[in-house]
Amino acid sequence: MMSSASANTSSSIVIGKVQGDVRSHDGLLTVKDLDVQTNAAELLASGSVGLRDGVGGEGLSVRLRSELARVAAMVDGLPKLAGHLDSTTTVSQNGATWIIRGTTKIRDFEADDLGPDVPAVRDAEVALRHDLDLGTNGVSIEQCSLTSSFARANATGELTSREA
Repeated sequence: MMSSASANTSSSIVIGKVQGDVRSHDGLLTVKDLDVQTNAAELLASGSVGLRDGVGGEGLSVRLRSELARVAAMVDGLPKLAGHLDSTTTVSQNGATWIIRGTTKIRDFEADDLGPDVPAVRDAEVALRHDLDLGTNGVSIEQCSLTSSFARANATGELTSREA
């Protein structure tokens, strides 16, 4: 006995949900109440930025929340990571320079499988501050810092292109 089945040539995999109002007009990108939710993270954004020289905007406010284990699982070779990630950033523009100011916190941070004879790392909170200016010739690091119970680091300076 032969059976017949209809083949569905179109398929979809739902990986997330997007809601909000995103518009581009006369070189201005306007984002209102953007909410992107996936299995790994939630991103919220509102504001406006210019997409070409001479077009301003008030800046974009962006918030990213995620379980670190879900994000880390997407990158091969990382150790086992866990924690609750919450990042708040503003993005604005001054001429050809993109100005990024923000903080990222990871609560209940855990890192395991770091290598032979390397102990696991646990911390109630790891805090990152990222204040960067991205220009056409490089990155100006206004303030970049990491604070935790196991490490403390600060950086300022510039990363420039060899062609600059």
